[in-house]
Parts: sequence; C-alpha cells; structure tokens
Amino acid sequence: MPENLPTDRELQILAVLWECGESTVREVYEQLRGQGEALAQNTVQAFLRLMTEKQLVKYRQRGRAFVYRAAKPQKRTRSELVSSLVQRAFDGAVDALVQSAFDAKTPSEEELQRLEELLRQHRPAKRKTGTRKQDGR
Repeated sequence: MPENLPTDRELQILAVLWECGESTVREVYEQLRGQGEALAQNTVQAFLRLMTEKQLVKYRQRGRAFVYRAAKPQKRTRSELVSSLVQRAFDGAVDALVQSAFDAKTPSEEELQRLEELLRQHRPAKRKTGTRKQDGR
C-alpha cells in the first residue's frame, strides 16, 4: 500500500497538473487562484517541494524556473486512494464502500447505467460445462 498518499490540497495541485500538463509554480498558483483558492505563490511552491519529496510530482528546470508534472497518472493515484480507503475504512469490503457511496449521494440514472456496465464487465464469464473435448489421455 503506498505510504505517500496525497492530502486534499495536494490533490488540488495534482488536478491542475493532470489537466494542464507540465506547469511552473506560477502557473499552478494562477490556476488555483482562478478556482477561488486563497493561497500565496510561495505556499504553492512549498507544497510542490513537499510533493517532490513524497514523489507525487517530478520536476525539471527550464531556465530559472522549475517545471512540475504529476509523477503518476490520475487513474493510478485514484486507484491507490480508493484501495487505501477500502482497506482502512471498510476492511477490504468493496460492497460496503459502494453502499456508503450510495448513502452519501443518490446516483443519477446515467451513473446507475454505467455501474451496471461495470458490473457486467467485472463478473466472471460463465463457463460452459461439458464443452471441453476429452483427449483420451
């Protein structure tokens, strides 16, 4: 289980990097400010430095500026977060997680249709019995 899961604020910063791609501290700051976040630019810089230590982001230097990018794709980070939550809060029970999600928010008809499709995809294929050929050995 990954130990360096992102905090809520780190997830906000990662969301900017996933959406915008490589970004400088200033660009991340501007995006967050545009979302109504009241952060100083040096606070964003401090977060990115800590996120580098946690291996949540990577950077390269472009002139005097550091250009950051997410270290992992969004899908992988989400998977790690959910896996941690399922283990810690639901003792590994996916059905309990889903029930809690339903209790927290009633799914739309579109979400229910997507969930039904996901269930179909994740159910084991039914095996046809008696269709394997006997080779006589």
